Amino acid sequence: MMTGLLLVMLSVLGASDAAKILSVVAFPAVSHQLPLRMISLELAKRGHQVTFITTDPSKKSIANFTEVDISASYKFLRTSATTWDWMTMVHLSATDNIHSWKEQFRGICESELSAPEMVEFIKSPPKFDLVILERLLSPCFYGLVHKVGSPPLVGYISINAGVPSLWTDGNPSNPAYIPSFMVPFSHHMSFWERLYMTWVWLYTNYRYFYVMMPHQEEIKRKYFGPDVPSVYETEKNFSLMLMGNHFSINYPRPYLPHMIELTGLHVEPNPAPLPKDLQEWLDGAEHGAVYFSMGSTVIGSSMPEDKRLAFLEGFRKIPQRVLWKWEADMDDLPPNVKVSKWLPQQSVLAHPNVRVFITQGGLQSFNEAAYHGVPLLGIPFFGDQQHNVAKMVDAGVGIELKLWDVTKDTISDGIRTIIEDKRFSENMKRLSAVYREHKEESLPKAVKWIEYVLRHNGAPHLRSGGRDLAWYQYLLLDVVAFVLAVVMAFCIALYHIASFLIHKLFKSKKLKSN
Repeated sequence: MMTGLLLVMLSVLGASDAAKILSVVAFPAVSHQLPLRMISLELAKRGHQVTFITTDPSKKSIANFTEVDISASYKFLRTSATTWDWMTMVHLSATDNIHSWKEQFRGICESELSAPEMVEFIKSPPKFDLVILERLLSPCFYGLVHKVGSPPLVGYISINAGVPSLWTDGNPSNPAYIPSFMVPFSHHMSFWERLYMTWVWLYTNYRYFYVMMPHQEEIKRKYFGPDVPSVYETEKNFSLMLMGNHFSINYPRPYLPHMIELTGLHVEPNPAPLPKDLQEWLDGAEHGAVYFSMGSTVIGSSMPEDKRLAFLEGFRKIPQRVLWKWEADMDDLPPNVKVSKWLPQQSVLAHPNVRVFITQGGLQSFNEAAYHGVPLLGIPFFGDQQHNVAKMVDAGVGIELKLWDVTKDTISDGIRTIIEDKRFSENMKRLSAVYREHKEESLPKAVKWIEYVLRHNGAPHLRSGGRDLAWYQYLLLDVVAFVLAVVMAFCIALYHIASFLIHKLFKSKKLKSN
């Protein structure tokens, strides 16, 4: 009887702590959506009322969980992406990508904020106790925070925090050893890499704060009216930052207490069984199997024909079976290759016969490969993919192959190298052991810190004084200028004193000689 009464009391107390939480992921990509979806669903399980604004709604009835569909931005993204062919994408530099942000995110913002469900939501939004907002180049959504009552604001990003976010929050981001996710460098950079990284650091901040932010301010006021706070004000008002990358699969970096590293939130410890045909195909791979997928953003079937043929001929040269995610029909397959328009990637990677994963270097794919211990052959395209592939190489768990270097020989040689050189599988086993430990603690950690911010009304005690400094104060340029001025004044004074003394000395000698 007492036990039952205690359970009832605890449930009542838990319900009284339940909050109304708004989660928003603006970027139209499944890999961006999944981690915050997992966090949001876990919060809903704990009794919080969660509304999720997403480009990939599940359209399922889930307790305490409501979705707002902004998938219209996929149309813009796919239309704009058709102007890029594969070879153009792989030749884009970090500054090329940064330069494209303004127009890319204008299109995403306009298509999402004008979506019927979003327009209806903005008309009369409910009040929320907390907002979790993707902090990736979409300040146009900052007006939403004011519309729902200006509650505490939590930032989220599915990869590493960007240079502008680190700068705004006063978090160290020294380009000497902290590479941006936009560059293909490890944390051990040569002089020329550090020079380039410094340029990327400066150019990123310039483009974000002086080009993109004013443009986003115009879009925000168009959809949320003139009375909402400026994007600059909201940018400095994040109480917490949840980051979907972690030192276990990236590099150790200095973070302030409000910057929380997470990893593998979407990774399933026990993925669903494979369909019968795939299970039999992989079971019968006596020499092992290769899994090949370019992810959800890069459409594999739009590959240049010469590269498609190079992959086919390369696969023909190896004894392993190849499972290839390909979004169209293909009728010239070698007997050891099987294609499918969709593949349950986590279930495939969990199969013990899979020996190599050919990937575009997306972080979520890297997460899954690390969890299941599968070495990688990385062919990066854009965004953070080059950075992730550089980490694979640095950790000794994979090799990189540039798309322009893809031939039948480089493909077959790359696969053979990974399978025959046991260092790749051994390094991946070690990485997987570390990674699994931190993956298991990530979801509880995310929920813990979100509820911490709720309990402490935004947790202002986590706020660094660095975010209140002007740029020249943060970089100590005023202190350096003062010290230089003092040294210069001292040198000038010393020069005049010396000149005076020398003049007096020579004058005295001249008088004596007379």
